[in-house]
Amino acid sequence: MTRNSQQLTFNRGVAKRLTGDKHGSLADFRKTIEVDPTPINAEAWYDRGTAKSFTGYNNGALADYTNAIDLNPAYGQAYAHRGKIKETTGDEQGAALDYKYAEKFHGTLQ
Repeated sequence: MTRNSQQLTFNRGVAKRLTGDKHGSLADFRKTIEVDPTPINAEAWYDRGTAKSFTGYNNGALADYTNAIDLNPAYGQAYAHRGKIKETTGDEQGAALDYKYAEKFHGTLQ
């Protein structure tokens, strides 16, 4: 997959997520990450985490949000969404810390 087709696959994943195709978006984000899991793809990790969260796969979403944060430590949205999952699974301390970083980096829950 070329960088151009990788970007097209990523964009298609975003479009699928926005139109409610949760499983289709998950597949496209997975393809994007498989080709290049480097920092440029922090957004792909984040979007795949969001797709996993929408399908109820919170453990996978948590891992993907963590990967996005590892690649981009200032990714406020990833902190916010990871915090929400931690909160719903009872990790109040972890959620509070993630919300603190989300606020620092201007991340919000959408």
